[in-house]
Amino acid sequence: MLAAADAAMRASASASAPDLAQAMRAARLAAAAGTVPRGDASARSLAARTLIDLGPRPRAARVAAQRLATLKTDASVAFGGFSGSAADLASLAATNGGASLPPSDAEFGFVSVPLGLLYERGGAPIEALRDCRGQVLRCGDLLFLSGEEDLACLDTQSRDPESAQLWRVETPRPVDRLPRIGQISADGKRLAVYDRNAMRLLDTASGRLLGVHSFDWLGARGWIAAAGEDDWLAIAGANGTIAGIRLSDGARLWEVGVRDAFFDKLAASAGILLASDKRRTTDLLLDLRSGRVLGDGPMSEKGSETALSPDGWALVLDTNGTVSVHDAWAPRGAGARTASLGGQDWRLLGLGPGFAAFVARDGSGPVRVLDFSDFDRAV
Repeated sequence: MLAAADAAMRASASASAPDLAQAMRAARLAAAAGTVPRGDASARSLAARTLIDLGPRPRAARVAAQRLATLKTDASVAFGGFSGSAADLASLAATNGGASLPPSDAEFGFVSVPLGLLYERGGAPIEALRDCRGQVLRCGDLLFLSGEEDLACLDTQSRDPESAQLWRVETPRPVDRLPRIGQISADGKRLAVYDRNAMRLLDTASGRLLGVHSFDWLGARGWIAAAGEDDWLAIAGANGTIAGIRLSDGARLWEVGVRDAFFDKLAASAGILLASDKRRTTDLLLDLRSGRVLGDGPMSEKGSETALSPDGWALVLDTNGTVSVHDAWAPRGAGARTASLGGQDWRLLGLGPGFAAFVARDGSGPVRVLDFSDFDRAV
């Protein structure tokens, strides 16, 4: 497989313009070679991927070389015209690469254009725009990039780096240098990009600015937590206030305040907003569109976790391993069901429609999956 990857890599570089299809094939073959449990297969696979990435993705090459160094192998490397030790390769990658890629690089597996375009366009640092959950923001095949003083949109299925960038607009980053957050409207026509003190509304297809809406009413600190879904956004201020914003025009539609609260975590799904107080004295369930309070009061003790599933189930995981689930639209406590995961120190791993997954906080043991429709069913 490494020999085939080597041939594909050489073929990708033999023409006047890089053959991206051959380069991608080389990368897949090199990765597959690392799954073979034989000798230094993992090290040689990492070395091959490092060399493949040196041209189009120097930062990715540097990360692969760093992983290669942790293997502490004495294997020699002969691939793509390079011949030497793993240490030599790590040194070569270090001199050719810039800052390390973010750990979520694997999320960009759907992109056809070279990833170097994401991180080195114009020689300036650039990141993928993410949503409130920290996920890479996408609209179909479109990917949005956030630079120091601009936003750009890429067609991820384009194989031509020159035409992959559909638009680029200047949007100066705020002084605090905090990351921007993005949200796509329900119809996919509007892109909302917000920082601590303002929200910009752009046309998704062209990047045309549709409006700028200030959050100055939150004070100098701006919002401390945000969550959105479709055409609705909720933001929490440092004064215990939560406000609902309509994406189409930036209008503030509702406001709820809780004295002495500090809502540092917001989650939105199925038209419901879960606001969790940092001090764990008050958790609120709200109608995201109207701000109507669906339930309030202590949902959990300090140190436990609260979460909201994509289909509107409110979940509480207590420190003793007890899970409580209830319909977020129902009155607090109505129809709530509980299950015990055992005395182990569990943490919530993920939520899906009708399911929740848990794992031990230290990472040991199996993953436990809870079926909301049948707590007794072993999954």
